[in-house]
Amino acid sequence: MILSVLTATILATPNFPAVVAAWSSGPSPDCTVCHRGAPMRGTVTTPFGAALRERGLMASDEATLTTALENLQGVDSDGDGANDRDELRDGGDPNQASTTAGPPLPQYGCSTAPGQALWSLLILSLTLPRRARGHR
Repeated sequence: MILSVLTATILATPNFPAVVAAWSSGPSPDCTVCHRGAPMRGTVTTPFGAALRERGLMASDEATLTTALENLQGVDSDGDGANDRDELRDGGDPNQASTTAGPPLPQYGCSTAPGQALWSLLILSLTLPRRARGHR
């Protein structure tokens, strides 16, 4: 009995990932979204976890988690241009800068791949003189 009470007071709150998932409308995040190392009291040290604590998160208190999440609107813990809620909704980690943050790259034209613009320019330069000669 004493061991179970002690364990409950030092471990992370097991329902917090589900609360975060409901808030973000995304998948349930891993405990490492807030905790470094074993998820125990005192290990909420990630940028996202720190942002929650700055907004009133208290251990084992779901109401303070909900309030802290609501006060996170527009926060980008990792500074990659995507707010935390969007990163969580998309199954990302708001602690690690994403290489896909921001608007998606075009899937056509010169921006499709590195070097594509050079190929397009080469092809254009080879075909342009032929077209010009044909129209004289």
